Amino acid sequence: MLCENLVKIYKVDELEVVALQGLDLEVQQGEFLAIVGASGSGKSSLLNMLGGLDRPSAGRLLVGGQDLLKLADQELARYRLNQVGFVWQQSARNLLPYLTAQENVELPMVAAGAPASASTQYAQELHERNDPTDHDQRRRCATVDVLRSADPLYDWESAHLSHSG
Repeated sequence: MLCENLVKIYKVDELEVVALQGLDLEVQQGEFLAIVGASGSGKSSLLNMLGGLDRPSAGRLLVGGQDLLKLADQELARYRLNQVGFVWQQSARNLLPYLTAQENVELPMVAAGAPASASTQYAQELHERNDPTDHDQRRRCATVDVLRSADPLYDWESAHLSHSG
């Protein structure tokens, strides 16, 4: 992953808010990186851009050899499906409420091209070990989507980490 002179400016009415200005960052495959900083320092803005949810205002952003700024919307959607997973800070966003926990695990796997039988078996095994109504368990269920990614990218607020095993 490579960020060169990355800039993100949000416009709200007449006001411009600079979330990132001139960020340079290189992370090699296999490296582990924690992004820490004060509230409002641009951590989530950076992760949203790396995850293909938002586009930089300027600069260069390469992930897995792909220049995310040059991807068309459909290519960016495919990138998010096949290479990115999110565990949201608000756990209610992690699962679709009208699907069962098993279906929530199966859906992204099937959409990414996994055989239905394999995704069903995997989802059943996870469901047997978890109570999807519990806050921490909903996050664990959502983590399955992240773990299927070859290069996982996490945005998990440390204040919400469970201290139990």
